[in-house]
Amino acid sequence: MLNAQRCAAQQSWQCDALSQRMPDGQAYLDIQTSWMSNAQDPSDSLTLTVIVSSQGDVLDFAKNNILIRPDVADSSELQHVHVDRIAVPDGLGSVEWAVERGDELLHVSNLTYRIPPGGFPEIMDPMMVSTHAKASANSDPNMVHSGMDLIPSVGKHIALDQAAVKIYMELHKMDDVVGQDSLFLLAYGWADAQGNWNADFTKYKRLKAQAVVPVFESLPTSTTSPDVHLPMLKLEARTKQGEVIVARDVALAPRRHPGPTTAPAETTQNGPTAVSGARRARGWTDAVGSTRARVAGGEASPRVPRTRDACGRVASRAARTSARDRHAISSVGSSRRLPREKASHFSLRDS
Repeated sequence: MLNAQRCAAQQSWQCDALSQRMPDGQAYLDIQTSWMSNAQDPSDSLTLTVIVSSQGDVLDFAKNNILIRPDVADSSELQHVHVDRIAVPDGLGSVEWAVERGDELLHVSNLTYRIPPGGFPEIMDPMMVSTHAKASANSDPNMVHSGMDLIPSVGKHIALDQAAVKIYMELHKMDDVVGQDSLFLLAYGWADAQGNWNADFTKYKRLKAQAVVPVFESLPTSTTSPDVHLPMLKLEARTKQGEVIVARDVALAPRRHPGPTTAPAETTQNGPTAVSGARRARGWTDAVGSTRARVAGGEASPRVPRTRDACGRVASRAARTSARDRHAISSVGSSRRLPREKASHFSLRDS
C-alpha cells in the first residue's frame, strides 16, 4: 500500500464532476480526472473506474484503460485530463473513482452531487478552463461545449500566481422569465472574506435570453482575490429592472502555488482535500466492492481514441490505448446515455 500511495502522490490525481444539462433538460455529469507525468514515468496501463450511484443504486459506470504517460515525443512534465459524460436523473447522488494497476489500488476519491429539479432557471456548474480551442472534426465530443474544445482545470484550482481565470458556464431557461431574445444581466465575480461581492473583481455581461445561454469569460485574480483559503465564485442573473432571476455561490478548492500537489486527494463538494490512501482504499472496498466485482466481470471493448498535447492551445496529437466496459447492470433502472458519448483524454504540457 505504501508503494501505491507513493505512486498516487507522484501522479497527483485530481477528480471532479460538474453537473450539466442537455438542451432538452436531461442532466448529466462531466466526470473529470487528471494526473501528472514526467519523462521518467513508464507508459504503464492503468484501469480507471468511475461509478455513479444514487440512494444505494448504481446508475451507471465507466471503465477505462489509460496510460500513465502516453507515448509522446516530449520530455516535459505533462498534465493529463480524462473526461467521461454520464446521464443522471435530478436529485442527490455520488461518484466514486478508483485507479488500479492490476490488483494494486493507486488512488480512490469520491464526490457527492445534487441536481435540482429541472424546468426552472438555473446556472449549471461553472468550469475553470485550462486550455481552449475552436472545435473541429477531430474534437472529442466529451470536451466540446458550444463549439469549443475546453480542457478543464480539474478540481477548480486557481494558482496563487494566476493573473486571470477562464470560466465557462451555461444558463438555462432565462427566456422563461424575461422572454426570448430579451436582455438580462449576468454578474460574476469573486467573494471577499465576508462572502460579499468584491467590487474590484466583479464583472457584468449583458446577454440575450435563450433556452440555453453559454458564457465563456475571463475573470482577473490577485494574490488575495479570490480568498486563498476559502475562494468563492459568485454568480447572479438579473432582469433589466435589477430583479434576481437566479444566483449561485460556488466554492472552489483552496488556492495553491503552481505545480503538482504532493498528496492524493479526496474530492468533496468543496473541492479536493488530502486523504489517507489506506483509509480510502478500505472505504472503496467496503462501500462498492460488490459493484466493482460486477463491473470487473464484464469485458471491455478496446478502441484507440485520440490523445492531444497542448501548451496554451492544442498543439499535437498522439495515440493512446483505451477501453470501456459499459454493460448494463440488471438491478439498475433505466439510465439514458448521452448521444455520441465517449471518453476523452488530453495531455497538457506544464507551462
